[in-house]
Amino acid sequence: MGKGSQEKPDLFKTMTHLIQVVCFAQLASIDPKNVIIDSNNFEHILRWEPGAGTPMGVNYSVEWCCRKYNWSLVTCLSEKDGRECNLTKQFKNVYREYKARVKAITETQQSGWTESKWFQPVSQSEPVFLN
Repeated sequence: MGKGSQEKPDLFKTMTHLIQVVCFAQLASIDPKNVIIDSNNFEHILRWEPGAGTPMGVNYSVEWCCRKYNWSLVTCLSEKDGRECNLTKQFKNVYREYKARVKAITETQQSGWTESKWFQPVSQSEPVFLN
């Protein structure tokens, strides 16, 4: 076998690997990040930031759950630039622990879910004092 025939398979493997890395990086880059539940006076707002490579026109899917229950899809009526969702109605029992997750969806791809930390309204809602 000549030297040229050994280079082609190596070049093919390298190019295949490079294509896989680029495709994975594009998909991972739309993953929402910094997913948090921000709560003031028992109004619970889920907030997130878009991934670094998120294109214009992205949509988000939001789900929530509490311990021992399955995930439930929620329609976000109070979206701010598509990066926030009011979960006050879903988090009815202030003593339960809740979690939310967000997924980015475009016409050609969707991210994985990015989850918030566990949240308990009674212990984590910040009071707002009026002067």
